[in-house]
Amino acid sequence: MYSEQKKLLLALVKKQKSEKRSKEEILKTFVEAGILTKSGNYTKNYPELRRLQKQQKKNHV
Repeated sequence: MYSEQKKLLLALVKKQKSEKRSKEEILKTFVEAGILTKSGNYTKNYPELRRLQKQQKKNHV
């Protein structure tokens, strides 16, 4: 993932965390941005995020 994309994604995550929104509203935002599917999975354009999520889950178990 390019560094500019990382910066934009991190800014979006920070913004979402700071707002009082439901899980459904947040999911909708990420779906509209093309990051997640409607079922909550990462789209094919974000394989790095999928890999990071798997690593985090593995480290927390």
